[in-house]
Amino acid sequence: MYLKRKDIPTILLAVLAVAVVISPTVICDDEGSVSSADPSFTPTYYEAQVTPFTFPESKGTPILTELSKATSTVDISIYYMGSEEVIALLCDLEESENVDVRVLVSGNPLGVNTDNEMSMLKQLESVGGEVNIINYPGCDSSDKRYTYIHNKYAIIDDKTVVVTSENWTDANLGSKGNRGWGAVIESTGYATHMKGVFEGDYDVSNADVKTLDDVYPDIVASGDISSPYAMTTLRLRIPPEWPRSPLLIIPKVL
Repeated sequence: MYLKRKDIPTILLAVLAVAVVISPTVICDDEGSVSSADPSFTPTYYEAQVTPFTFPESKGTPILTELSKATSTVDISIYYMGSEEVIALLCDLEESENVDVRVLVSGNPLGVNTDNEMSMLKQLESVGGEVNIINYPGCDSSDKRYTYIHNKYAIIDDKTVVVTSENWTDANLGSKGNRGWGAVIESTGYATHMKGVFEGDYDVSNADVKTLDDVYPDIVASGDISSPYAMTTLRLRIPPEWPRSPLLIIPKVL
């Protein structure tokens, strides 16, 4: 078992039934009138249940909670993921729960030494996960589709998307991280849309994407990793037959 945690703080999250809209970028021209940056873009609406949360109050617990519910797939695209706790959970999901885990990370996050991140992701790969790197070190600038991959999201079981403003680091999953926000979006339609985005970005047939092994053939896996907390497991699996509550209460686990 990879993930250990001593204490899960109790947080209350308001659950909102809303429509998720993918809308065009809006800009103002010289006269101040509003126009679309891409007039051909058509907004798409999805029925969804959205649970918002904030950093640092939540300590990123909704991320861990939703990941721990995965039963088949987890696809993550993120600028930087240095949280041992998250990667430990992903290792546990892949190895113990037979969940197919794929991760896409940026190769050159500004001002960050990625050695530890890559070593932990190599551990995930060693237990069966897949890791690709976009904008990898040495990538020709003419091959880059994006200046940065700055998103932070996970698609879980093709029905839930977790999106955050903050990277998944030990600090942001602690009490002294950045001020930020996140949302758990339950919608198969929106998850399907985001899956298409992920597949397009993750594909190694693109010149700006390589596998972790191709970029770092000599990197050493970190070995068994765990969080600094003392908990047996974070398996907060809620049976589907349980009635939904307008408040999600995450109890303290001994």
